[in-house]
Amino acid sequence: MFKYNPGVHDEDDIIEYILNELIKPEWAGGCLQVPDFCRTPDSYDRFMEQTVRQKMYNYQVAQRCTGFNQPETAIIITTKGIKVARNGGWKAYLNTEAERKKAEKKQLEDRELAIKERERFEAERDKLEKQKITLEIEQLNYERQNRELNEKVNHLTTVNLKLQNAEIVGKWIYGFLGILVTMCTSVILESKFQTISSLTKVLARIWSSTD
Repeated sequence: MFKYNPGVHDEDDIIEYILNELIKPEWAGGCLQVPDFCRTPDSYDRFMEQTVRQKMYNYQVAQRCTGFNQPETAIIITTKGIKVARNGGWKAYLNTEAERKKAEKKQLEDRELAIKERERFEAERDKLEKQKITLEIEQLNYERQNRELNEKVNHLTTVNLKLQNAEIVGKWIYGFLGILVTMCTSVILESKFQTISSLTKVLARIWSSTD
């Protein structure tokens, strides 16, 4: 029989022993009084008894015994309690549950971390996409400005060539006009000289005939 020692045993020690007792053939379907496991030779630890029952109820390894004239301190093992007792006992079950919860917590933390990493990646990708679009717009503006500048340069070059050609043509025209003026002047002077010479001869003849 379990001998309760308040300085040594806690509620898990008591639950471990109770479950091991309840899976014995003699307890098949029977009710068990929890206070029997929370007594010392000199006292009864009611607080411990309530703690044990409530914990067993919370973990669904036992339930209140509803038999005829059974007090509220009487319990009966559940199907889950039988499985716990036969698979390593209560403390092993608690360790397994702790590891499971730890693994679930780690899985949840990893999932949250993955979500945060994905959100960070999405934000960084959106930032890079915006930078890319900005650079593409700047590139298009640069190409447009460069194209307009080249068009202006080509236009000015064309105008300059036209001016140079016009200047050359003008020089030829001025040269030709100079030669033409010179020739005309020479012809006019020569014509005047011949006219004067003819008049001189005529006058000379007139003078000679009067004598």
